[in-house]
Amino acid sequence: MNATELNLDENKYHRNLKIEKAIIKLNKKALGISADFNVCFTVELVCSRCLSLFKREFDETLHLDYIAGKDPLLSLEKVELKSGDIDRVYYSGPNLDISVGIREAIILAIPSAPLCRNECKGLCPVCGRNLNIEKCNCKIPKTGLFNPQSKIRK
Repeated sequence: MNATELNLDENKYHRNLKIEKAIIKLNKKALGISADFNVCFTVELVCSRCLSLFKREFDETLHLDYIAGKDPLLSLEKVELKSGDIDRVYYSGPNLDISVGIREAIILAIPSAPLCRNECKGLCPVCGRNLNIEKCNCKIPKTGLFNPQSKIRK
């Protein structure tokens, strides 16, 4: 199974997703099947501070309950989900689509604002240089959007 089969095509935020291994343990339950996923994958991400491309490995777990039948919440216009509702996948027929669990494990693992490293210095707001690679002599204002230490006044 690859990224295209999981509908996880490359975009401007991640590319070269490679699933190293996926282990799925299935257990029969009264209402369906309990599935525990362990998905190991690598992906190239774009750092949200310095815009550099970097590779990261993930080893993620996910639990889903596959329940035979139709989702009772599907026809409702407004739904208040409970904690157990999120872990449920409804199915009909003799086959389970386990790609749902693999895809969800990957989507939930990839951070919305990835960093190449925790101490990433980002880009200079004046000249645009990558401050992880080279310093610059730009005068950066002590207050404002690009100084997280500053206090914003209303």
